[in-house]
Amino acid sequence: MRNRSFAAPLVFPGAVERRPSRLGSGIHSYARLRATLEILGAYTLLELALWSRLPAQSQYGAGMLALIVVLSIFGGRSLRCMGLSLQGIRCAWFVIPMAAAAAFVLLASAWGFGWAHPLMLSSRMHGAGYILWAFIQQFMAQSFFFVRFEEWLGGKRAVWVNAALFSAAHIPNPVLLPATFLGGLGFSEAFRRWRNVYPIWIAHAMLGMCIAAAFPTAWTHSMRVGISYLLWKR
Repeated sequence: MRNRSFAAPLVFPGAVERRPSRLGSGIHSYARLRATLEILGAYTLLELALWSRLPAQSQYGAGMLALIVVLSIFGGRSLRCMGLSLQGIRCAWFVIPMAAAAAFVLLASAWGFGWAHPLMLSSRMHGAGYILWAFIQQFMAQSFFFVRFEEWLGGKRAVWVNAALFSAAHIPNPVLLPATFLGGLGFSEAFRRWRNVYPIWIAHAMLGMCIAAAFPTAWTHSMRVGISYLLWKR
C-alpha cells in the first residue's frame, strides 16, 4: 500500500511519489512552522561554522551536524522519504554515468587549457575523507533540506531553492559557486525523481575530486569556502 503522504503521479520509470506541492495541502501550520525553524536553525549553524575560525568553527559544525541528525531521526519522516532506503536506487544509478561524462569533459577541457594537475591524496580534501564528506553534504542537502522545501513549494521549485542554498554555502569560492549551483540543480532533480541519495553521493564525490584536479589551486584555494577561503595561503 502506498504512503498517502505522496500525492503526485509517477512521471519517469522508477520515479517516486512526491509530497503535496502547496503549503496548504493538508500540512498543518504547526508542521510548517517547525520545518521553517529547522531549516533556519541548521543553516544558521552552517553559516556560523563557515565564517568562524577554529575552535569555534569546529563547535558550530559539530552542533549543526548533531542538530540535523537528531531532527532527521525524530522528524517523523521515513527512510524512503529521506532517500536513505534502497528503493529507487536502480534507476538513480543513471546519475553515475552522467557524472562520469561531465567529469571527462571537465578534465579534458582543463588539460587543454593547461590547468589540470595531480591530486594530493594525502590532503584532507581527498581520498576516503572527502568521499565521506561528500555523503554528509548530500545527506544535508537532500535528505534534510530538500524534503522540507519540497513540502512547502513542491518538488520543482524546491529543486531551484535547494540548489541556490547549496551554492550559497560555497561563497566566496569563484569556482565552487557556479559549479555547486549547477551540480545542485542536477542532484536535487535526481533526488526528486528517484528519491535515493546514494548514487548522488558517489556522483558528488567523483565530480568534486575532478574539480579539485581541473582548476588551479590559486582559484579554488584547495576547495575551501567561507573564511577558510579568505585565509588560505599557498
